[in-house]
Amino acid sequence: MSQYVSQIPWWRTALVRLTLALLLGMAMAVFFPLTEDALLFWAKPTRCLTLLGAALGMVLLRKKMGILQTSPLLEMQGFCLLVLMAGFGYLRYNWVARVPSPSAQIEITTPPMAKKKGWQARGQMLGGGGIWLYLSQDPALTGLGMGTVLVLTQLPRRIPPPKREAIESSGIERFPIAKSKTTLPNSFDFQRYAATQGIHYQANLRNNYRILGHRPMPATVLVLDKITQWVLANLKKFLPQAKDAGLAAALFMGQKQGLDPELVKAYRATGVLHVIAISGMHLALLAGGLQVMLRPLQRWRRGKFWVFGISLIFVWGFAALTGMGASVLRAALLLSLLSLARLHHHRLGLAHATAGAAALLLLWKPLWLLDIGCQLSFAAVLGIGILARPIENLLPLKNPLLQMAWQVSSASFAAQVFTLPLLLFYFHQFPALFWLGNLLAVPLSGLLLYLICALLVLAFVSLWQLAEWVGRACEVLLHGLNAFLLRLSRLPFAVWETPALSLGQVAALYVLLFALLWWQHKKQTRLSGHGL
Repeated sequence: MSQYVSQIPWWRTALVRLTLALLLGMAMAVFFPLTEDALLFWAKPTRCLTLLGAALGMVLLRKKMGILQTSPLLEMQGFCLLVLMAGFGYLRYNWVARVPSPSAQIEITTPPMAKKKGWQARGQMLGGGGIWLYLSQDPALTGLGMGTVLVLTQLPRRIPPPKREAIESSGIERFPIAKSKTTLPNSFDFQRYAATQGIHYQANLRNNYRILGHRPMPATVLVLDKITQWVLANLKKFLPQAKDAGLAAALFMGQKQGLDPELVKAYRATGVLHVIAISGMHLALLAGGLQVMLRPLQRWRRGKFWVFGISLIFVWGFAALTGMGASVLRAALLLSLLSLARLHHHRLGLAHATAGAAALLLLWKPLWLLDIGCQLSFAAVLGIGILARPIENLLPLKNPLLQMAWQVSSASFAAQVFTLPLLLFYFHQFPALFWLGNLLAVPLSGLLLYLICALLVLAFVSLWQLAEWVGRACEVLLHGLNAFLLRLSRLPFAVWETPALSLGQVAALYVLLFALLWWQHKKQTRLSGHGL
């Protein structure tokens, strides 16, 4: 698909500039939120749509009216268009980021998941607003499952902030964009994480509720839940050890309930945690394998349309199966846009595709602007798109195996460079051996992903003996990968602890990074102009 990726510089693409304006507006909403009266007046959906309509109208005028083709008017129109997009992002974020009023009537929207001290489920309050529900008893005995509508005897309480005092800004509560200075450097800010998911309340369900009824769930939700349970059951059947089944479930579907804490710590210390957190890499590997399998269909007259349709259904079906996380949705949007360009034989710039995916995701869920997974996902794909090929060209190799290993290392290093400021900001540590861990973990996890797919297909068609053999191969590879990463993580220099960075320092690091890239680009342009 690389032949359909345009090499147009990112700063020359209009979509990138519009997306940056949208991001700027949303960032301004984080630091300078509207007051309550201004929010109710300006941030209504009708006014937001008016701004968006004005921006689209200016785009149409630019194409239809010849009077706007003069340079000064074009520059003024472009500036006004960017201002409109920033204003739309500012109002959209303010409207979504508001904290709704609590409600005692709740509907459980996800199946309860087993935790150390009980069960946890997500609910939706009457009138909007998410809530975490904690169950002390087995939900199968109490009748509390997905679709249950209940009423609490008292209103749910807010999720507490990192520090005990309330967080308010201009009369409207907002969640913090960074950890409080009073918290421990490596502490997890649960309020911030929950707020990015649209959840601001929590409740413990003991004897303080009454069941009002059970609402039938949509057929798609029930089908996805049954598929999930079937996959987990077969992984436990053919991978008898709980550690192996839990790791395979995390690798294939992002299910982290069965992960061993020691393994998670080792994966984080070696910089390969993305392997067990469903990301764009998983979706790209599966979509690539599907493209190879569907290649014979392209010989038909309309085969390319069948390939496009099947790939699109598979990509979005897998994204729905894994929970529609930010990184998976980013990858699904990128693959869909690039596949559409391939279908129509157009060259689509990676900057165009990435900017389009970012704009669509943030317009749908503006709170993902502060989601750690979303930030790391886009930073990684930008790093791979900008730096991976130049790093790979530094050491041209002819041996296929060495070339593949160097490509993996180049992509890993490029992604790590762009995600490093965020990692230092959130986690205050740097995995010094990430390049060595990824050198084995990335290709091995790809092989494991294909083997798990083969295992599930064999189990579906009832070829039990072959499924057992594939399961044993998975066990061998999982044990080897875990042993390697555990030994690597125990080295004394595997993890470098770093001081906590401020938001300004993170911004300065990215400005410095892009300044160096710009200087290098200018230098290469001058050398090529002189024939060097």
